[in-house]
Amino acid sequence: MKESEQLTWRPVSEKPKDGQIVFVMFIDGWDVAQYMHDTFYLRDGVTYGRMVDNVIRWLPIPKE
Repeated sequence: MKESEQLTWRPVSEKPKDGQIVFVMFIDGWDVAQYMHDTFYLRDGVTYGRMVDNVIRWLPIPKE
C-alpha cells in the first residue's frame, strides 16, 4: 500500500482488519480505537473496552 493510500480517511463501510488499532473520526472530533468483531472500541484505561457506534470515518495509523 502506498503511503498516500495509508493516510486516507476510510468510510466505515470499508472495515479495518480485526484487532487493528486506528484513528476514528466523529462529528465533533477524533480518537484512537481498536476494531474487533465489527465494532470500534475506545481506549478505556489500559485496554480498549468502551464500544462506540458514532464513528463516521477511520484512518489506519501510519507505521513509523
